[in-house]
Amino acid sequence: MKYRLNKLYQQDNQHKVVVARSIAMLETEYNDWTIWKCLFDSAFKLLETEQAEDNKSLMTLYLSIFQQYPNNFCRMIERLSEICLRATQSTGQNGQQSQRGPLLARLELIDRLLKYKPLEKTELQNHKLGLPLDSLKQLASCSYTKTYCFADLKCYLHLLSGQEIQLLVEYVQEIYGDKYSAGSANETAALCSGGFSVQQLFGKLPADASKGQEASAYAQLIANYTWFCHQQHFPTLSNQLLKSIILLEYVLAKYTNCDATVPLLLCRFYSLLGGSKRVAELVKHLDIKYIQRDSMGYLQCLLDDKYGKFKSAILRYTSLGVLYDQSEREVSECIVNAYKNGHFSQIPKLCEFVRKCSHSMYCAATDVMNRSLSSCFAIDSLDVIAEMLLGENDGQIEWEKVSDNRDFGMLASLTAIHSEADLKDVREDSFNELISSLKLEHYLCRAIGVFSHKQVTKEKFTSVLQEFTSHLEYCQKTYEEPIKTANRLEYFSNTKIRDLLNNGYFKLPLLVLNIGQILLNKKLEYENGSGNQQNGGSLHLITNALPELEKLKTILKSFMPQLPDSIQGLQIPGYLAKCAKSLHYIVLSLLGFKLIENMSVSFGWVKCSTKTRRRKPRVWYLNNFLRDLGYGDLQSGLEEYRAREHLSSAEKTMENSLKCSYSESITEMLNSISRTKNKWLDSPE
Repeated sequence: MKYRLNKLYQQDNQHKVVVARSIAMLETEYNDWTIWKCLFDSAFKLLETEQAEDNKSLMTLYLSIFQQYPNNFCRMIERLSEICLRATQSTGQNGQQSQRGPLLARLELIDRLLKYKPLEKTELQNHKLGLPLDSLKQLASCSYTKTYCFADLKCYLHLLSGQEIQLLVEYVQEIYGDKYSAGSANETAALCSGGFSVQQLFGKLPADASKGQEASAYAQLIANYTWFCHQQHFPTLSNQLLKSIILLEYVLAKYTNCDATVPLLLCRFYSLLGGSKRVAELVKHLDIKYIQRDSMGYLQCLLDDKYGKFKSAILRYTSLGVLYDQSEREVSECIVNAYKNGHFSQIPKLCEFVRKCSHSMYCAATDVMNRSLSSCFAIDSLDVIAEMLLGENDGQIEWEKVSDNRDFGMLASLTAIHSEADLKDVREDSFNELISSLKLEHYLCRAIGVFSHKQVTKEKFTSVLQEFTSHLEYCQKTYEEPIKTANRLEYFSNTKIRDLLNNGYFKLPLLVLNIGQILLNKKLEYENGSGNQQNGGSLHLITNALPELEKLKTILKSFMPQLPDSIQGLQIPGYLAKCAKSLHYIVLSLLGFKLIENMSVSFGWVKCSTKTRRRKPRVWYLNNFLRDLGYGDLQSGLEEYRAREHLSSAEKTMENSLKCSYSESITEMLNSISRTKNKWLDSPE
């Protein structure tokens, strides 16, 4: 109604009323472009009609107004300029998005002033309105992520010179941060067309809450398209994933009988964003049976520890270990009962079942990761840690017998556009990646755990070290290029092994193993009578084996995550994952140093203090370095990160679950840092 009244007043030539009404309305609705346009039209019309009797051209008419009524015109221009500036300044408290209207108004006013020549462009430098380039930069910074940004800028590019246009382009590229993400006209058209299709599909969601199957089908189509956009066009942005999550959460909450693909897709998207808490809730919603915990293990395996929730991961792996032990015992009882009751045809099936359970890929993952994480973050005794790292039965795992028991039946329905051969490739690639990652972890744990008191020998250490280094070289060659199928929706077991290999995480553990090898060689020389060993000699050897301080800093900083100025979208879980991995390998390396100290004591090279019973020597160089640089940087980064706001507005279910998961990850990592510092690092003197 207010817009129609202004139009009626304008048609009745009551422009003073329109100006007064518009100024009053802009006090509260400064972002409304329609009001600004009415104000400018009436204000300039008011000046124009004062000399309307002259049948002159429009330009001559305006020039005559400026000449005969300079004071009146100047007062009007000053008034309009003050309104524009005040509106722009008042929006600073309310976020950048609300500045769009006042900035467009300022540019429109500059355009009209330059068009009718009351001001020259050179005079704008000292004028209240400022240069058009400054206003266009502000407009770009507050709306560059919006689709209307280019249309707004295009309307006023004629106000700029060629050099100023180039400066504006450079500024937009700088604030956008990724000049290479712009697509071709065909790609942009395809995305826009797809966006309209998504809106149409969303509009076809049934109003009846009982039609869950139909709604699930539409939701699956939309999720597949947004996943395609996320992978093909904007791989570094999480906007598409967030849109999919909001839609799927809406469908899951509204419709009573949704298809299982809806919570399954949510598990996939939340796992990429680090929402392990919500994944656990969705797994309960899927009502997975006890016997399915192995075949559906891909939903949660390696998820908690990936984002630093080590305590939760240890509890999960422990419960899975109990599951596999119980399955073996229960199946054995079933075999006995089958013999007793004469059901001999069931025995081969039961034997095959127990074989698959005992050699399942997730059974191996449970064993390896539980030993590694428990040693680092749950056990206080070095003797127990050494035994845990080595594993039962000398840590031997029959990797060639490990089987893939995953149920891909539900995964195949996520896309339904790929052939059986494509699904087979996904299965093989994800299986091989997981096994390669587990082998790296297993062999590294064994290589560190072998430094356990007097039973360590050079031959034993050489054997486990060769296992680790050989497999490390194999992985570096095998995963030199990205895995082609890793961007598929069905590819749940993504361990990011390529990032693990390329970011220097193994440099510090290899340094520990090198020091241990030097000490073992010295022990062999001493036992053969070819070398002399004096008390404190092992400290000298350890210190000499350590690199220079600057080189050690370079090693540690090569994989330590650096907190960027701003973290958005998929950078959030990526940063937490890097923190978790860095903390894990720092603690593993620290345990290796402590075991080496124990080993030097067991050789009889160094005596223990009878008063304090603390191990000697204390490697102050390493202790202080890890405390101040390693743990210090990681802890300060996590604490600063926890204080920031990360998510824009979204559906409450998604926002709360993600924030809760991030908070839990940060809290658990900080607690792990505090525990390991207090337990294994000597206090500074």
